[in-house]
Amino acid sequence: MNGSGAEHISPPASDPFDLGVTDIEFVIDRPPNAAWGIRDFVNSRSNLIALALSGRAHYQIAGTAYAIRERSLIFMPAGTEHTASSDPRAPWHFVSVAFDTHSRSHDTAELLHRLPTVTTSLPPEFPVVFRDMYAAWLAKEPGYLIQIRGLVSRILFHLVREHSLPALLQPHAQRIAAITRLLVENYAQTYSVDELAQRAGLSPSHFRLVFKRVTGVTVTAYQQGVKVAKATEFLVSGEYNVTQTAHLTGFSDVYYFSRTFKRITGVNPSSLYRR
Repeated sequence: MNGSGAEHISPPASDPFDLGVTDIEFVIDRPPNAAWGIRDFVNSRSNLIALALSGRAHYQIAGTAYAIRERSLIFMPAGTEHTASSDPRAPWHFVSVAFDTHSRSHDTAELLHRLPTVTTSLPPEFPVVFRDMYAAWLAKEPGYLIQIRGLVSRILFHLVREHSLPALLQPHAQRIAAITRLLVENYAQTYSVDELAQRAGLSPSHFRLVFKRVTGVTVTAYQQGVKVAKATEFLVSGEYNVTQTAHLTGFSDVYYFSRTFKRITGVNPSSLYRR
């Protein structure tokens, strides 16, 4: 921060899952009921997460059948059609939450659809997390929505990890990790896909595929995210103006830099620079 007292602004992350939980539509604790069921239901407004506290249920989600057991976590992005019913011999008890998200990236909605629909490898404290969420919803004490959003964010983080870890175990993941380190360390350089593919020892087409599978974004989006994150540091320091920052981060055209910066962060770079 410079001596003028300019507000510190954290650099934008290149994380493709950089999103915030917004509206909470409802939190429901549904006790065991052998007659419970829904058919061809679509919640077009909200994402849904449910945790089976006990019992069993049968789900058909987007054409795929799932057998739900105790400690199964179900995630359905907005617009997912599903049919479900309790197992009459052991009806399930579940807590569910409906919520919306906001992100500056248009890719995030697509990425949410890639998260696992049903997850069974859960932290042991998750039943308590869902019970706390429902208790906060009932009590509605000041700040309860902040608490619920935080708990939903914690659950989403676990789902993202479940999504990301298999990618990190894919063939060539270590090669991609070496490339991302190169891009971060040499943010002032702009590398072509062909050059990066050659460094990784892969064909350009295969490199593009593996890079997006591991990182969740394209090569171009990743490079631009790194450059914009570093540019934010330069701007908020007050030591470099927009033109200087553009050149320091490898943009030869300051107008292209400004457009790219605003597209990624939502603000003009000039709004961050303080003399």
